[in-house]
This record gives sequence, C-alpha cells and structure tokens, in this order.
Amino acid sequence: MGAVFLAIVVGTIISFVIYNIYIHKTHFPKSVFWKAPIKPETVLIPALFACFGPSIELFLFGWAARLKSTGSCRR
Repeated sequence: MGAVFLAIVVGTIISFVIYNIYIHKTHFPKSVFWKAPIKPETVLIPALFACFGPSIELFLFGWAARLKSTGSCRR
C-alpha cells in the first residue's frame, strides 16, 4: 500500500540533494566573496525547478508500475 508514497519520498530526496548542491556551488561562494548575506529571494528561483521532483517521480512510478506490483487491486 505504501509504494506510491515511496515514489514521493524518492523524488523529494533527489530534488533536495540537487537543490542543495546547486545552492552550495552558486550562492554560498557569492556570499563568501562579497562578505555579505545574499537576499533570500535569489534562492527561490532554483526552488521553483526543484519543486517538480516529487511529481515527476510519482508520474514515473505510475507509468512504470504494474497492477500487481502496486497492491492497489487485490483479489
């Protein structure tokens, strides 16, 4: 029964890792170089792309799943 939620967890973890790597590689060096904090609004634009990770993983799960493997229809 929980296989669908597993796809959401995997998508969230993948999105979280990619987003944090991007922020660490791009925004953190800018704040160290300028010796000033960056505006919080600048990290929202990459977050808009990262928020689609869970829904993409859920779509891939639904596309690749068989009826017997999801456990949604028991006989």
